[in-house]
Amino acid sequence: MRKALIVDDEGPIRNLIAAVLRRERIPSNTAANGIDALEALRKESFGCVVLDLMMPVMNGREVIEEMLHHRVPRVPVIVVTAAGESGTADLDPDVVKVIIRKPFDVARVVEAVRAFCSDDTDDEIDASWPADSPRVTM
Repeated sequence: MRKALIVDDEGPIRNLIAAVLRRERIPSNTAANGIDALEALRKESFGCVVLDLMMPVMNGREVIEEMLHHRVPRVPVIVVTAAGESGTADLDPDVVKVIIRKPFDVARVVEAVRAFCSDDTDDEIDASWPADSPRVTM
């Protein structure tokens, strides 16, 4: 199982997702902002990133931009956000593979992480993926 990176400025959300992944035997690291996330992405290999968009210091959109411009490894991103559809419509599908709206079902996050971090994955989620948005991997 490959490791997930959980990036959220809210400690309780970060810790909840990490604890649930640990219980499911999915390894993870956490970061409280985009700068810490970029540092982690440069140092380690991850199967996916669970990313909040609205964070101080450096937000999730800026992390995605760094991936798009190849300044850090491009890793499948699972956006977990309170932003509505209009706030996520412009996110690049080459990086953002799944969008899950807050408040969220932790089981959905685990299912998405498992899909991308499984050792036998090809980084694709098929069209039957039950995310909160119609976005799936192309």
